[in-house]
Amino acid sequence: MGITDVLRGADLLDSTPRQLVLYELLEAAPPSFCHVPLLYTPEGGRLSKRDRSLSLAALRAAGVPPERLIGCLAYVAGLLDHPEPAKAAELIPLFSLERLSGERVALNRETLGLLTDSV
Repeated sequence: MGITDVLRGADLLDSTPRQLVLYELLEAAPPSFCHVPLLYTPEGGRLSKRDRSLSLAALRAAGVPPERLIGCLAYVAGLLDHPEPAKAAELIPLFSLERLSGERVALNRETLGLLTDSV
């Protein structure tokens, strides 16, 4: 298949053994899997459309520029030392799995304030 690396949410960790068995049965080389923490609400629940959690559409409607959201997410993920607007392409050289937080990331009032202040 040509896929060498899979980076996905920690919620899919328990699917990995089944998928590795499929690769083995297909006599295909499995990719390397890495699972990263999900974003959570201040109450500790997963962000989800079903629960009407914070959405990109709501942030867009509130006037949050894309660069501000990307910079904030890069900050909470551990890629930036402080929240600042950033373009995705600017983060490519900074990306390293070692820099990503292994902890759950809660979008609390302080974090959400980073997105909505001065908009």
